[in-house]
Amino acid sequence: MKRATRLFTVSSAMNVQLRRVQSLVYEAFGEPGKVLMPKETSLPSPIPSGHVQVRLLASPVNPSDIKQVEGAWHILPKSFPCVAGNEGVGEVESVGDNVTTVSKGDWIVPLRVGLGTWRTQAVLNVQDITSIPSKYRNKISLMQAATAYVSPVTSLQIMDLYGIQSGDLIVINAPNGAVGLGIIQIAASRGIKTICIVRQRANEQAQEELVNALRLQGAIAVTLDTSLGLDRDADKLITALIDSKNGIYGIDGVGGRSGQEIYNTITRFKPSCQRSGFISYGMMSGTPVKVAKDAPLKIQRQGIFKKLSNSFECKPDGIAAVLEADEQATRAATVDYAKWMEKVFELYATKVLGEPWTEKVVAFEETGMGLTRAAKDVLGWRASSPGRAGMTNRKYVFVFKH
Repeated sequence: MKRATRLFTVSSAMNVQLRRVQSLVYEAFGEPGKVLMPKETSLPSPIPSGHVQVRLLASPVNPSDIKQVEGAWHILPKSFPCVAGNEGVGEVESVGDNVTTVSKGDWIVPLRVGLGTWRTQAVLNVQDITSIPSKYRNKISLMQAATAYVSPVTSLQIMDLYGIQSGDLIVINAPNGAVGLGIIQIAASRGIKTICIVRQRANEQAQEELVNALRLQGAIAVTLDTSLGLDRDADKLITALIDSKNGIYGIDGVGGRSGQEIYNTITRFKPSCQRSGFISYGMMSGTPVKVAKDAPLKIQRQGIFKKLSNSFECKPDGIAAVLEADEQATRAATVDYAKWMEKVFELYATKVLGEPWTEKVVAFEETGMGLTRAAKDVLGWRASSPGRAGMTNRKYVFVFKH
């Protein structure tokens, strides 16, 4: 079944006095290195009622940002030109009339996709943003704030909406991705055990560094994806760690063979546990995990931005429990998204969630030449990186120099 594509509207500048800012803009879908261009754009002045002027501080480059520019994501602009970028943090410089929820000097983050965060400044509708509460402001770093909107909320929703409890065991792939790290950290704080499934690294040193890093985050065990399967090492680990009074859950951000093996593993151990589940939040392999409609273990989909299955997947039909869970996540991802964000801020402030793993911070300057260098740096890395979306498990982040 083909997924519907949801469109978002790009607000046009008003016919008033304009302030110039630097942006990364695209006027058609395509290869990011070809269609993304540095461009001087405009901000309206005076600020419209119900809006705020924001100085962007930092914005990450996510796989979804790249897919959106390529026209391959399920949330796309319906008009051009469009400023790229969906996640980030900014500081409120001034506010328009009828704004009561944020103040000058507040740090703000998005509440919806399509705000165009790869630019130095923006005028935004106050309904599209939320501020970081003052009680958390000094306890949250710039990188944490810049990356709070997407992955940490997904991690928290997975841990809160599917019945995972203290004492349960999680088998998870892509554990060194942003969502995976969040799940490991939240699980450790709640007495939930995690077995991390990773790919073989290029050399033993890289493998050892990854294993040690994941254990520091709270993982109970780390094993290779080749260890999955009947009577292999992962099964032996699970046998040693499961408790018949508790549950076992698979969490999949990859799909393909890796996701299928985790699904099969959870299915084998399902009869030995009180609770079980398989939660899919991504499909980096490009191939979905497939199960029969009458399979004893159903796939639960988790996502944000109203779309709860992956861009290339569809929900299974006729599964009331799954649909009920999806409806809960839908409400959380739309009406109550600001509440989820505040929960994430609290997890940062209390050190449950640590610093995001960033690959490189790229200066994004208020000059055309500096902007061009930043774009080429990030897009050149994207083109040379392995993987379907050209992404590593560590983020690149634009930091705006004003």
